[in-house]
Order: sequence, then structure tokens, then C-alpha cells
Amino acid sequence: MARLVDVLTEKERTNWLKAWLAIGIAKEGLEHFVDNEIQTIHNRIYNTVLSSRPSQTSPCTKCDTANLLKCPTPGMCNKKGGQSVCASMHDTPLKQYRPCPLKICDKVRDEITKEHRFKHGSWKNTSANKWYSDPWEIAKCFLPPDGYKGTSSVKDTDFNGVVSILLNCKHFESKFSFQISTTQARSACLLSRARDFGRNVRHSSQFKVTDFDLRNLFTTLEMLFKDLAHEVQVQDAVTKLQEENISGSF
Repeated sequence: MARLVDVLTEKERTNWLKAWLAIGIAKEGLEHFVDNEIQTIHNRIYNTVLSSRPSQTSPCTKCDTANLLKCPTPGMCNKKGGQSVCASMHDTPLKQYRPCPLKICDKVRDEITKEHRFKHGSWKNTSANKWYSDPWEIAKCFLPPDGYKGTSSVKDTDFNGVVSILLNCKHFESKFSFQISTTQARSACLLSRARDFGRNVRHSSQFKVTDFDLRNLFTTLEMLFKDLAHEVQVQDAVTKLQEENISGSF
């Protein structure tokens, strides 16, 4: 196990600490931008849905997420075969699939699906009965499928989650100068590269980062921040990195 003195005296362990701090600062810099855009997405989805039902003036807050998903839903249900019973998502009578009584939540689900790069939301994360009142519940549909159900805001979502929203939600395609991709040409996608760096730092068993990887991390963040230079919080993040003297790139 690494000791504190090792982190402060061994170059690659010091690099790991710098990388960890940089990722934290970068995440803080992205928070306001992501939160504002999620509000925009939420408003657009509900404006679209409610405009199609002009006689419906009140939103639905009664549907459980399970009510909106047919069984079996891949990655959600453990039902196998026509005669088996789902013991995970649709495990009680109140959680069976059925249309939204106000014909709203089904349409919101469809709008989320259309907005998702892979055409399926991370439904395990989200509570459909909070979609109207809490935009972050819609944001959670674009997070990784596991480990984020308990997050309630951008502030308590980690860097991996925040960047995953930017990658998975097609709304953000117009916000960056590069092509967003999680598969082909991912090396050219700054978001994919930043997320990979974050994962590598988080999962480093030796708490070490090479000089080369540290430079690449800061180059990636610098290029990413240039597209968001109009954001005050991003400017603050750049300043913090400069003040901490974490890298000479900024």
C-alpha cells in the first residue's frame, strides 16, 4: 500500500495525485454547463409532450419506471421464457407494464429514448414519477447503467458520470467542435479520452501515472475546455489548474 510520503516523493505517484486533482477540478468546471443544459432538455421534452395534449394541463407523477417498460426489457428484467415471472423490475402488481393514464409518461420515455445515443435509457437509475419535478431524474437516464441510482444532482455525480451524460445525450452534439463518439474514432473524441483518463486514474492499482499520460490528460482537458471557454465555471477551472501549478499546459 502506498504511503503518503510515497505520494509526495515518488514522481509517478505525485503525477497520480495531480491527475486526480485535475479531474476533480475539471468536473467542477463542467457542473454548471451540464446542469443548465439538462434544464433545457427537460423543458424541451415536456414542451413537446404537453403541446401534443393541449387539453392536459397537469403533469403525471403517478407512473413508476417499471410501468413504462415492457417485460422483458433487456438489462432490466430477469424473465426467461413466456411462462416465467419477472422477479426484478416487474416484481409486484403495482409495477406491471401499463400505459400512462394521462398519456404523458410514455411520450416522455420515448423522447428520452430518441435523445439517447444508444436508444435506451439507463432506466435502473431513474424514478419516472419524479421526471416532471426533477430534471436530474431525466439526466440519470444518460448515466452509466449501474451505480448512479442514488445521485440527486450534478454535484454528487462523479466525473465519469458527468462525461457519460455528455457522451450519451445527443443534445450535446452541437456544443462541441469535435465528433462525439464512444466507439469508432473514439481517440478523436475528447470526451471519450477524458473519461478513459478518469477511469484509468480511478482504477490505478499502484496509484501511478506516467509523465506522458499526465501530459496527455492536461492536453485533453485544455482542448475540451476551449469549446466551453464562454462558461465562467470552465474559466474558473482553468484558473484553478494554473494556480495549483498542476501542469504547464494551461
